[in-house]
Amino acid sequence: MGRQIYSFRPHSCIKADPQVAGEICAMLESEDRLSPENLLDECRPEDAPMHDYFEWDDAIAAEKYRVNQSAHVIRCLQVTVVEDDKKPEEPKKAYFCVHTNDSGDKHIYRGYEYITKDSTSRGVVLNDALRELNTFRHKYERYRDWFGPSFQTFETFVDQLKLNVDEIAEEGQS
Repeated sequence: MGRQIYSFRPHSCIKADPQVAGEICAMLESEDRLSPENLLDECRPEDAPMHDYFEWDDAIAAEKYRVNQSAHVIRCLQVTVVEDDKKPEEPKKAYFCVHTNDSGDKHIYRGYEYITKDSTSRGVVLNDALRELNTFRHKYERYRDWFGPSFQTFETFVDQLKLNVDEIAEEGQS
């Protein structure tokens, strides 16, 4: 096997050197020890190459962890709409992260009803979905033979969704 060059996925916001991170992970994997806990342990010594990537002030780290937990709660909530004399709908994701120019780095969440009525927010959510689908496409396109004709069907779906998202974006600007 040739030399491995590591990089982080786009938009990952990781401020560590990907080559260093990849080499540490490869070393841990070669020892059958690659796990988040073991990676963290490798980075604990102050002279470890990735030490500064982690927050070592427990008060700050604890607050960041709680913020992450609260975001997880928001992301995992579902809502079921029940109207009188009707069968309840299937549960739907209750809140979507809507990144706008106004929100900066902050994650702002909007409810399903809001997004349904606001074409700009709906466009943001659909663009996020499209980005995730394209990430899947790029991740697995070199293994398309594993999927058989299904991969072509998937690509057709993604291309059609792109057209629909573009139409919604134009509609929102009208």
